[in-house]
This record gives sequence, C-alpha cells and structure tokens, in this order.
Amino acid sequence: MRFRVYTVTQVLEMNYSSSTRRASACIMLVYALMIAVTSTIATGTILSVIFNLPFVVGVLLGEVWW
Repeated sequence: MRFRVYTVTQVLEMNYSSSTRRASACIMLVYALMIAVTSTIATGTILSVIFNLPFVVGVLLGEVWW
C-alpha cells in the first residue's frame, strides 16, 4: 500500500488530525530558527576569534560570507 505522504506533518495529519499538522509545523519552524541562530552565533564567534574582530562584526561578515 502506497501513501502520497511527503513530510512528517502530512504523516501526523493522516494519523491524527489537521491541528496536529499545524502544531508540528510550528515546532519545526521554531527548530529551524534555533538552528539558524546557533549557526550564526558560532560563525560570529569563530570569525571574531580567528581574525580578532568584535563579535558583531564577525556575525555580519559570517552572514555575508555564507
């Protein structure tokens, strides 16, 4: 049996309800934001240590560079 399901949120909606799909989408959005913030802070820290820059300059350079 094949299901036309492509994402985790679709699986949850199929097994539970559409409100579960919305809740999991919100959780995934928060998770993606946390990953983005963590990588931004890490890039800024690394660039500021390697090149002896202020942290904010390292963050800005890292975001422009990536």
